[in-house]
Amino acid sequence: MQLQFRSWMLAALTLLVVFLIFADISEIEEEIGAEVVINGSSPPAVADRSNESLKHNIQPASSKWRHNQTLSLRIRKQILKFLDAEKDISVLKGTLKPGDIIHYIFDRDSTMNVSQNLYELLPRTSPLKNKHFQTCAIVGNSGVLLNSGCGQEIDTHSFVIRCNLAPVQEYARDVGLKTDLVTMNPSVIQRAFEDLVNATWREKLL
Repeated sequence: MQLQFRSWMLAALTLLVVFLIFADISEIEEEIGAEVVINGSSPPAVADRSNESLKHNIQPASSKWRHNQTLSLRIRKQILKFLDAEKDISVLKGTLKPGDIIHYIFDRDSTMNVSQNLYELLPRTSPLKNKHFQTCAIVGNSGVLLNSGCGQEIDTHSFVIRCNLAPVQEYARDVGLKTDLVTMNPSVIQRAFEDLVNATWREKLL
């Protein structure tokens, strides 16, 4: 009986969470709709699937797209409740010193010691501080871009983020060369770059 009660409670909580998620989505959709009315813009056209010349009647959504600054600021404010990029993503000189221990964000039991060599390479301010960009590309290291020929398109973006020190020179045609920010697990420094014990390894990293 107790197990059945717990099952019902879990089901009720799940439904409540789903309801709250849809309520938040509806609220944002209403705000977007209100913004459209205020700006005098017409709502997106609904395509008639029975029309044989469908592709000729659909207008690119981007042609009438306008940046909603108010909504952008609200979304950014909501994100900052859960993620502070300057604090959680960037490792800065002002936030630690040689010998300190860094705890991973998503695995708090895993740690890394900050060596003097690593500390000397750290920036003093976040590369994202007070900066905004028109377009951004986030390039992973899973290998899905191999033979894609997307390199030139990736390099056209205002800001390019790459993950885990994936190689670019030998795959420039597929992944591009432009790099503004590289994210990586701290263990990469110890495992792949010998903890930057000498100038040779520091040069390879840079």
